[in-house]
Amino acid sequence: RVHMVSLVVNVLLFGSKLWVYLSSGAMVVLAALVDSTVDLLAQAILLVTNRLATDQQGATKVLYPAGRSRAEPVGVIACALLMAMASAQVIRDALVSLYGYWQHGDVRPVDMTYYDLGLLASTIALKFVLYLWCRSKFAETNNVTVEAVAQDHLNDVLSNLGALAAAVLTQLSPSLWLADPVGAVAISVYIIHSWLCTGMEQLEFLVGRSADPEFLDQVREMAETHDPAASLDLVRAYHFGPRFLVEIEIVMLPETPLRVSHDVGIMLQHKIERLEQVDRCFVHVDY
Repeated sequence: RVHMVSLVVNVLLFGSKLWVYLSSGAMVVLAALVDSTVDLLAQAILLVTNRLATDQQGATKVLYPAGRSRAEPVGVIACALLMAMASAQVIRDALVSLYGYWQHGDVRPVDMTYYDLGLLASTIALKFVLYLWCRSKFAETNNVTVEAVAQDHLNDVLSNLGALAAAVLTQLSPSLWLADPVGAVAISVYIIHSWLCTGMEQLEFLVGRSADPEFLDQVREMAETHDPAASLDLVRAYHFGPRFLVEIEIVMLPETPLRVSHDVGIMLQHKIERLEQVDRCFVHVDY
């Protein structure tokens, strides 16, 4: 639902920014427009990867027995790369405009109406409401694609604030037209930095970064208090996509019947897998 609502809103905002850019030619609006354009593609990617990760029916479960949860961070990384490349192109165009001014005195005037400024302001308000809603949904679901959508809405709020501020400056005085390309560069650099940070975080999830100490302590306590006949030997937890894969080794007496050791291990496995952050848990019983 989050992805569909965000997709519909991004389509509407893309249309409004396209109108403002075509009527004004402002580079700061172009930076925001590129952001919205890639947003549409990013929303489609995140929607597809979210469906891949949650679809565990029939043949899919046979082909992917461990699930496809890692498709979600892959989608986020793809979005980060697309956003970085698109923003880099805006930076190039803005720098070309600045170079033309410094070398030849070329001035690129910006003409914006109150209607154009109103559209940008309404975009900021709508995106901020969506950001708050997506953050609340992420707190409920802990879904990384929802977090990426929330981050995208926040980026839009900040980038559109910058675009609006630069646009207002250009209308105060023709001599302030430099605020347009400079603002476009600043907005694009922020977008690149924000998305690359998000992409690097998701990359760490893919390569198996260790769980945080608080989570390890929680699992360790659950294993130590699980059964008086079993003592804890080892706990290991690391990312297997957005959630954790947990490995536990417990020690029991050599004369413990197989049925008892099996039941202790399988019950501990099920207990750990009921944790929201856990994807899979493996319990090894030693003696």
